Amino acid sequence: GERAFFEGIKYRAVDNYEEAIVSFEASLSSIPTNDAAHYEMAVIYFKELDFNRADYHLTQALSIDPDNIWYMAFLAEIYVGNNKLQEAVDLFENLHEVEPSKRSYLNNIAIVKLMMHDTLSALDSYEEYVERYGLDDEVYGPFIEVLKAQREWADIEDLSKRFFTERGASLQSFQDHLAALIYQGKDHAVEAWLNEGKKIKELAPAVVDFSANRALSAGDVTSWLNALKELNDFGPQGYSFQKEQINQWVKSYSKLTDKRIVVFVDSMVLQDEASDDLKYLITLYMLYQKHGEYEKMIGALTKGIDLDKGDFRLWRELFYSYYDAEEYESLLTATEESTAYFFAQPLIYFMQGVAYSKLGQIPAAIESWKKTIPLASSSQPTLYIQTLTALFDLYEEASNTQDAFDLLTDQGDVKQFQSYEVVEFLGDNYARFGQPSRAVLFYEQAIILGGAEEFLHQKILEVKP
Repeated sequence: GERAFFEGIKYRAVDNYEEAIVSFEASLSSIPTNDAAHYEMAVIYFKELDFNRADYHLTQALSIDPDNIWYMAFLAEIYVGNNKLQEAVDLFENLHEVEPSKRSYLNNIAIVKLMMHDTLSALDSYEEYVERYGLDDEVYGPFIEVLKAQREWADIEDLSKRFFTERGASLQSFQDHLAALIYQGKDHAVEAWLNEGKKIKELAPAVVDFSANRALSAGDVTSWLNALKELNDFGPQGYSFQKEQINQWVKSYSKLTDKRIVVFVDSMVLQDEASDDLKYLITLYMLYQKHGEYEKMIGALTKGIDLDKGDFRLWRELFYSYYDAEEYESLLTATEESTAYFFAQPLIYFMQGVAYSKLGQIPAAIESWKKTIPLASSSQPTLYIQTLTALFDLYEEASNTQDAFDLLTDQGDVKQFQSYEVVEFLGDNYARFGQPSRAVLFYEQAIILGGAEEFLHQKILEVKP
């Protein structure tokens, strides 16, 4: 029997559970009172999540050695796995009476009570734990979470302050105490607590960052900028918080403009270090855009493109920025440079045409826009319409009706288009250049494709010969 038992121990040590169970059963056949064999089998079945068999064998072990504390504690764990939660609580309570100095029993009782959705009993267990043993890392977190679920902010205020004072200035307990003060509307206490946090080296950067968030949420740009300036004192961590604050402003507070924000961003120590941070350069571009700082917008975009010339979104924004800034020579240069990185991109040719047009080079503009049309016609209907509009406007200004009609004819048969907006647009321009019959044909097709029937019928009546 003993030999079989030790064979089982060897098999279990190498996770050969099948052979281990055979050996332990052989040991029990020879020595039915071998509680250790029952215990070892319970361990195996517990690992394999067979809680019924684990329960059976550990109960057998306890019937042989009823005073074995180790067996009792393990059986309580098995009860939890087997969803015998009340039995687990009863056993942990018995163990707590036997070994009152051991902290884990009360903690386990609270955990199982929470599993039973008995929150008040769990709170009682945590309170008894703290009264007996004091606050420690093991129980503070779950205790606070239960209090939060119950929205017991006054208790959270007291417990978090006690933990913060007794166990060292942890960020979690600081934040818990801060949340409790905020939820209770204790504004003066909030400010005092934030000032307290700023005195602690490890907490100060996060506390100042929180103050910045609070100011921004309240729309207090002055206090927000003051907090951002304070972050200068915390080196790389402070710079990281500053970047995220600026990003947050761009994302969530786009209507809150203030030139002081631009001045601060321009003065940030981070500026030189930001040159290889593409995400932050895009943030800067958006910030400058919202403040109408075209030169700075273009600078941020140019740096971004230097980091990733293959991101067409950056080029697109650069084109629009040059256009908004009325820098048409630079727009033309940018479109020409971008062709080295992108093939058959219709927006490049469209913006190139815009630049040529603004510079008075009309033949070159027409050539660029004609390159745009076949590239945009199937996949970018809005750009397609914009391009044709630009050409039709030129032809109308020059009283060049024939070229306008030829351009319309080049667009093809009415039934080749799937977009009623495009078909209606072409109908409008047939009407514009004196082709009412063709206009009616296109309007009728636009109705078939889902266009506004009443509105299009009115157009038909207006142009019908």
